[in-house]
Amino acid sequence: MLTLDPRGYEAEFATNFLGHFQLTRDLYPALRAAHGARVVNVSSGAHRFAGIQWDDVNLRDNYHAGLAYAQSKAAVVLLAVEVDRRWADDGIHGYAVHPGVVVGTSLNSAVGNDALRAMGLIDDAGNPIIDPAVGKKTPQQGTSTIAFAAATSPLLDDIGGVYLKDNDISPVNDEQAPVTADSIPSEVASHAIDPGSARRLWELAKTMLAKNGNQQ
Repeated sequence: MLTLDPRGYEAEFATNFLGHFQLTRDLYPALRAAHGARVVNVSSGAHRFAGIQWDDVNLRDNYHAGLAYAQSKAAVVLLAVEVDRRWADDGIHGYAVHPGVVVGTSLNSAVGNDALRAMGLIDDAGNPIIDPAVGKKTPQQGTSTIAFAAATSPLLDDIGGVYLKDNDISPVNDEQAPVTADSIPSEVASHAIDPGSARRLWELAKTMLAKNGNQQ
């Protein structure tokens, strides 16, 4: 069911992207003063399934839950691209991270055991199936790439505007491979790192916030 926030914006987009965008811009003076800062947001391999719905970003005419989630996670990747383009000269780099399909958390319980079994994420007894080789990870494994992006790796000191998975920069893969229990495609899709789309989304987000009294 389509859910709108009090401003009239689709809730998934508002929560997963628009709030991140607003906070990031508000933090810009502090990030610049740090003389070396990283903006890290968590995306998802689901970004592969949809780009930005420019003519209906709030999905009033074409809502379904999967599209809403995919659009919001594609937006997170585009945010990393544009943060880096705008602010790299200030020592600020942007990253989007795919943590993997993290198994055995309270978020999984909302899906239901039948669906989790169908996706190959739990066995018949309800135990998590962990297989990092195909992206099924423990919470600890899922946080590894986030830590890699945020602080621990000097390999990223001069690199930004990228989508990371498995403690590395993801290759681009636009192949429309199906998601199965043994194959969970999660490489970055080209539509999520397109510089023109990143700039356009930034301006759209500014307009959306300006309509609600945030003029920065």
